[in-house]
Amino acid sequence: TQSTWEMGILLLFLALLSVAQGQSSSSNSSCLKISCVAPGSQAFCSKSDQPLLSLDTGVCKSDQVCYVNKRYDGVCVKKTSNVQPIYVYPGQPCIKNDPNRICAFGPKACGDDGVCAGFNINQACVRTADCNYGLYCQRGFCSPILGVGAECTSNDACGRLAYCYYSSIDAATGYCVAYFSFDDGDQIGVNVGGTFVVQAGAEKLCRSQSVNVNGTCTKGLKSTRKGLNCTTDTDCKTTDSNSFASCKCGFTTGGNRYCDLHGDDEEWGSAHTAFLNYFINTKDCHVGAGWTECGRPDLYKAWKCAELKAQYFVELKDNPPCLQDMYAYYGFFRDYVNFCMSGRLLYISIAVLALITSLLV
Repeated sequence: TQSTWEMGILLLFLALLSVAQGQSSSSNSSCLKISCVAPGSQAFCSKSDQPLLSLDTGVCKSDQVCYVNKRYDGVCVKKTSNVQPIYVYPGQPCIKNDPNRICAFGPKACGDDGVCAGFNINQACVRTADCNYGLYCQRGFCSPILGVGAECTSNDACGRLAYCYYSSIDAATGYCVAYFSFDDGDQIGVNVGGTFVVQAGAEKLCRSQSVNVNGTCTKGLKSTRKGLNCTTDTDCKTTDSNSFASCKCGFTTGGNRYCDLHGDDEEWGSAHTAFLNYFINTKDCHVGAGWTECGRPDLYKAWKCAELKAQYFVELKDNPPCLQDMYAYYGFFRDYVNFCMSGRLLYISIAVLALITSLLV
């Protein structure tokens, strides 16, 4: 779970992202420009005079982090780093008293058989992760996972390989549908007042792992000008003459806009292939673990890295060195560091709480 300050940094950077991306298709709006200033030339490690953000990575010492407030002024505060332990689910291997792999659910105990203990059928539970493999938490008790086609009220009920899909907005229950079971052209979105709504995560019911604005499974189009400079969306042609990719602000020194990807571009294809590889090789993972490492950190990180490269294709293009230096402390860039540039992310905690409070004023 993210601490208050970590969430604060995320929200602050998302606000910054909003400034950069707001009205990104309008030729009348400006994109944020990143200015790398000479090390030690200003009192702040970052200073915003919108639409200009100046970054000075030379201000902070090696044991400090640049903490950014609501005005986008960053000051250096002391950091401490520690590697987060891995939380292990019932049925997964464990070693007693191992501080790096913790049985965090159910009885929270590593059994004599070398696996984390869980609760059995009909035993009380708080969450699905408390129950043994093959069970889920239903109304406070561990119950057997349902099969494809069964009525359901939660995704956990359907197990690792299926999804609780509601066919209408008024349906009292859904039914378990296997992942990757819908073909291109199949409708999975629900029409709500003329707008098609797709359940979160339901796109993975499609073999293409992609849904269009009409709620239909589709692999999408190719962006014929991806990564090229643009002014409006109409500059960003696709393989369909009537459809365009987005023209988005990047994080560059020149305040550039670039044409984004579309669903059938190779970057999204790589992300979808990486997820499928991860999915196939983690079928036996505890359903309570969701889309986490599940014993295959290599495949999980490969998927998340490919997904980030596609999702933030424009935002990651042509970043100046000073912003790259600060990747680890800002929003989605932190995820990029974690999954694409290093091992396990070092979670940073702030020592001087009074200073943090003053920064958020």
